[in-house]
Amino acid sequence: MPIAGIYVEVNASEEDPLYPLTAVLCESCGLVQLLDVLSPEIYEQYRYSGATSDSYCDYLDHLAAELIGRLGGSGKRVLEVGCNDGYLLTKLKQLGAAQIVGFEPSVHLSSILSSRGIPVIADVFDNRAASRLPFPKADLIVVRHVLEHIENPNDFMVAIHDCLSPDGLVFIEVPDIESIINNHLYAHFYHEHQVYYSASTLAALAKKHLLYCVETQRVPIHGGSVCMIFSKRSVTTCRSAPSDIPQCKRQCIDYATRLFEHYELLKADVVAMLNSGLRVAGYGAAHRSVSACALAGFGTKEVRFLVDKNPLLQGLLIPGSRIPILETSALCEMADVALIFASSFEKEIVGQNSAFVRQGGRFKSIVPTIRYI
Repeated sequence: MPIAGIYVEVNASEEDPLYPLTAVLCESCGLVQLLDVLSPEIYEQYRYSGATSDSYCDYLDHLAAELIGRLGGSGKRVLEVGCNDGYLLTKLKQLGAAQIVGFEPSVHLSSILSSRGIPVIADVFDNRAASRLPFPKADLIVVRHVLEHIENPNDFMVAIHDCLSPDGLVFIEVPDIESIINNHLYAHFYHEHQVYYSASTLAALAKKHLLYCVETQRVPIHGGSVCMIFSKRSVTTCRSAPSDIPQCKRQCIDYATRLFEHYELLKADVVAMLNSGLRVAGYGAAHRSVSACALAGFGTKEVRFLVDKNPLLQGLLIPGSRIPILETSALCEMADVALIFASSFEKEIVGQNSAFVRQGGRFKSIVPTIRYI
């Protein structure tokens, strides 16, 4: 499989690297993780930015207000690990956080943060983190869609514990493996996501490092994510049922079987559209688009181009299939049908591209079933 997240320059001559993508289930605890891991250096070129989606920003606005409310008002110190483009940190500051700082290893994103005046440590978060903070300890640590990228989560959680004040809170949000399987999300496995958590496996990891669950909830972000709040105080107000290992194993095997069947159907569907004279493009060029195109065997013959609102991606090619990434206006000019690879934002995408629909263009969902919207 190509490495999702490593984009290709148009004039690149070298072949795109391919790596095995094998997920395994621990039959002792139920944790799902990849066998083959990549160097953390790949995150220096990380380009994903969720703030290009209105509904995603709405979610972050609501989350910021909720977190500040939990802290008991203003005057608190906030650390975000993997702060991306700084949208959430900025909101937390606006709502009353006294001091903020983020860790962000991406060269592209950390430069954006610096240009916006957002305090950032342009590096990976590791056991040196506590000594690098601009304040003694954090009252709130936010870890959103980061922990699944970490090869050694135990070392990571030790550093989190070291950075947290005695009365502080840790908010962790990760893709939910149960949602991935139950909602038939067939493009949610890729190399950068090295570990796939459920509420029970995440709670077990945190407890091992003396962080105790305060609250658990699931949100629809990225097709289904689990959010948990932890503190150093051993007062358990939420309980996560232990994983049913035999059931998890059956579900994972069934998921893998259905995944390959699904992409055979998708490839046949696209070929049928091409044979009828339709021009096919795709909407979304983030990591799951790379996985979907690779699993379906798509190249530019099947999908002419992808569009994405993220300016950091426009003008590049996705790895493996070498499909070009263009601005969204290209749909009206060069496509009849757009496959929605950014499946978490289908409603928003259709609503924002009414001109394409008015001229006869159609959007097609690819998960959990293949259908016109």
